[in-house]
Formats: sequence, C-alpha cells, structure tokens
Amino acid sequence: MPNQLTESQCLDALLWLESVGLILRQELGAEDMYQIRLPLLSQWLRIQMKQEEVQVWQIS
Repeated sequence: MPNQLTESQCLDALLWLESVGLILRQELGAEDMYQIRLPLLSQWLRIQMKQEEVQVWQIS
C-alpha cells in the first residue's frame, strides 16, 4: 500500500505530537502508554483505523 508508513516514521510522528502537547506519554514499566489530549483527534483516529487497530491501541 502506498499510504503505509514505516515504524520509524510513525515513531517520529508520535514524538512530535508529544513535543507539541497533543498527546501525553506515561511510562509503565517497559511499555509506554499514550493519551490523546484532544477529543476530536481521538474521534478522527477511530474513523481512520480498522476496529482491530482501535482495540489494540485502546482508543476511546
């Protein structure tokens, strides 16, 4: 698929979103948990993702 991003590109985007305050990262042991700070962004992500992805990423 031409719209697929690499893992590195996704991580870069995630770090940028954190740096501008759109998401909050919390470290839980060896894993990180991210919380979206804008409800509309959360809704948009749910629309763009497949249901399985929403469950894996726990987007509510």
